[in-house]
Amino acid sequence: MAAFLAWSDAFSVGVAQFDEEHKQLIALINELHDSARAGTTGESLGRIFDALIEHAGVHFAHEERFFDEVGFPRAALHKAMHEHLTKRLLGFRNEVGRKDSALLAEELLQFLGMALTHHIQGEDKKYGAYLNTKGIG
Repeated sequence: MAAFLAWSDAFSVGVAQFDEEHKQLIALINELHDSARAGTTGESLGRIFDALIEHAGVHFAHEERFFDEVGFPRAALHKAMHEHLTKRLLGFRNEVGRKDSALLAEELLQFLGMALTHHIQGEDKKYGAYLNTKGIG
């Protein structure tokens, strides 16, 4: 089965830790995709949602710690984006058991595909370049 999202250099922000965390996030999204295609149930969908939410929260905290340490000028805006993404993920999670699992998984995949691509390739690349000027990479 083809991956929903495949890692490529287009996703690299030039900071090894964050690239690895992004790869893990993509792997979880692909797991959701594979589960949805296999006819996932609400319970298994909930477990994948929980893993995605947990990983995103840990990853966001790591990024934000670096922002604070190096005085990243876009930190407040970036943190607000993280809050928005987290609220959206939690909103999807709250629909598990209330909405058809296949439909919910498809909606989440569409959201994550667009949001992840935009966020990493747009916003995260900005902090990657900035962190590299501070010797972090």
